[in-house]
Amino acid sequence: MNTTSREKIFLYVGGVLFGFAVIYLLIVKPVYRKHLEIQDKIEQKGMLLDRYKAILKRDDQLKKRVLYIKKEFDKMGKVLLVSAKPSLAASELQAILEGIIKKARTTITNIKNSSPVEKESFYQIPIEITVESTLRELKDIIYEIENSDKFLFVRDLNIRLVKSGEPEKLKAKFIIDGFAKKNLG
Repeated sequence: MNTTSREKIFLYVGGVLFGFAVIYLLIVKPVYRKHLEIQDKIEQKGMLLDRYKAILKRDDQLKKRVLYIKKEFDKMGKVLLVSAKPSLAASELQAILEGIIKKARTTITNIKNSSPVEKESFYQIPIEITVESTLRELKDIIYEIENSDKFLFVRDLNIRLVKSGEPEKLKAKFIIDGFAKKNLG
């Protein structure tokens, strides 16, 4: 097969172009893709570094905020029942309520502890107490419960007459809730 010089040039140029295409597809294109991936990773790490720098700049603000939150949590701890377990907190709540009722010179006819309810990082401790009292004594009891040093509130109150002939004597059933901190550790 006899090829002319024009065909040889055409074959050489075609071979060179084919070689460049192969080099581009097998070497240059994968290297360029890898370069773009590395650039993307560098940008992501740069943004992460900027966020860390911003957090470090706000370090004083964060420390102040943590200190404020700790103080508020300590204040809240003073109004919560201090016992670590819900059953002990219930007995603490019962003792507080018995003291309030005794101070009002009223008699307790029934006390019932209900199971505690978990509310996020607190326990809600309900106690049901039934008392026989006059209206004035009942007012004093509710006032003392609502203004207690501990965070207590009367959730439910049911009042009825003991005897229809004695309008002064009332039988009141309270459901009173107190709160205790849950041990998160």
